[in-house]
Amino acid sequence: MLRPFLHFYLPILALTAGCDTRVILLIGPDSGPDTGEHKPLPEAGPPDVVVPVDANPSHALAVGQLEPQGLALSPTTVYWSNAGRLDDAGVAILHTGSIASIPRAGGTPTTLDPALDEPLVLSYGEGPGGVPTLVWSAGGPGTFQGTVNELVIPGNTLTVAASGQQFPYGVAMNASDLYWVSSNGTGVVIQSESLAGSTPMQLGETGEEYWSFPRSTSPSCVTG
Repeated sequence: MLRPFLHFYLPILALTAGCDTRVILLIGPDSGPDTGEHKPLPEAGPPDVVVPVDANPSHALAVGQLEPQGLALSPTTVYWSNAGRLDDAGVAILHTGSIASIPRAGGTPTTLDPALDEPLVLSYGEGPGGVPTLVWSAGGPGTFQGTVNELVIPGNTLTVAASGQQFPYGVAMNASDLYWVSSNGTGVVIQSESLAGSTPMQLGETGEEYWSFPRSTSPSCVTG
């Protein structure tokens, strides 16, 4: 039986551009022991776009979704994850999750990947050659059955970038690499893989609430 997915905090990865910048990992308090010491969070940069709320009132793009969780935007499309239908105990029922999309201008939702087990976090970006790409994590039907998935949007080419993961959560990507975090029982493991295909590489592990490491540890980041 799957764990209740609403009862934990998700580690979140954030990337900044360039080989001399850093990858930031933010983890909720349930991800490791509380030592009583909390590191300051990184400063947030200015938003890309500021739009007055009264100038663009909100409206529902999709209704009747099964526990929507993660959200990602492209210039034309909204993407999200449906964690799946819940039983009476609040536990996700197997094979009821999905990844879906809808045009930002409105329309009919499209299911991009159905029958998933607890897909949660997803991220949109431009992969190798500037190709629009969507990545996400899925908890899987049991321990060490989680996956990290990649969808090359032109052509809808879907691949499993990593399998056998223990509760994979946060995902992030840049133009060359995919990053994700998963559980190691007491904290989280941070891994990376080239979007062009490679063997997953462990970058580190931690149980701390805030952790960062040099972006130059990426397998595709070569310095002179």
